[in-house]
Parts: sequence; C-alpha cells; structure tokens
Amino acid sequence: MASAITSLGYVQSISDYSLSVKYVDNHLTILLVYVDAIVLTGDDLKEINAVKKFLLPQILPWNRSCSIGKGHVSQPKKVHF
Repeated sequence: MASAITSLGYVQSISDYSLSVKYVDNHLTILLVYVDAIVLTGDDLKEINAVKKFLLPQILPWNRSCSIGKGHVSQPKKVHF
C-alpha cells in the first residue's frame, strides 16, 4: 500500500508511517492508513476523489464490507511540517 500511495505523490511521515501528506498549489491532502481504516481529508476535493478512485479497487479485494463516508471539518487548521 505504501508504494501505491507514494506513486501518487504523497510523502510518508518519518514519525508516523501511517500518515502521508501531499501539498500542491496551496492544497493539502492528508491520508492515514491503519490496519482497519483509511482516513482521507484535505481541502482539494479533486485530489480526494482521485485517491478514492485509485485506492478503492485495491482495497475491495481485501475487505468486502468497505464503505466510504463523507465528513466535514468546520474549521480548517493550519498544519506545519
């Protein structure tokens, strides 16, 4: 999974290998991959949809009960790396 994520241009965190980020043209997308969950958030809806489209075929063979939810963050936070 890590090589698939990095092939999309994400950079894996050194301190937390479940965290990958992509920052392009002032847009931040954050991807957390855990054993039983994937969290995808950010301010670039086009990128989020592209990642879902890319990852879903890779996830479904492993987990037939996979579902994609939609969340909302009311106050975006500034992230410093």
